Amino acid sequence: MGRRRARELAFMLLYSYEVQKDDHESQRQLFVAENNLADDDLTYFDRLLDGVSEHVAAIDERIAPTLNKWDITRLPLIDLTILRIGTFEMCYADDVPRAASINECVVLAKKYSNDESRAYINAVLGTIYRTLNPEQTPDETVFDEDT
Repeated sequence: MGRRRARELAFMLLYSYEVQKDDHESQRQLFVAENNLADDDLTYFDRLLDGVSEHVAAIDERIAPTLNKWDITRLPLIDLTILRIGTFEMCYADDVPRAASINECVVLAKKYSNDESRAYINAVLGTIYRTLNPEQTPDETVFDEDT
């Protein structure tokens, strides 16, 4: 399945956590049983779930200043969840190339959101990338809107 699928499933469950404030562990167990994750995929899936949940306040603080004239509480939950995953990967997952994380989040946005949100997610994560890598500019091909 790979990290892309593990990331997508983590996105789905993190979104569900926000919508349904029920017991997260029960949701996780049911979700894992229904989606038959392989051990390697389960490891990355859990890393994203635990990491985003543990660092959500710091992640939101990193996202908020990049939201040109927007308040984080007004973002569509789908978009915020994608931004949280991308920000977590860029800030806390050293084994995931930052540009690849942005690309993967654009892929999620393309599938689950709309064109406007996809471009917005790309821009926000690109801004975060530049704050983390002030001496570098991400390869513009990574941010191809047709990805």
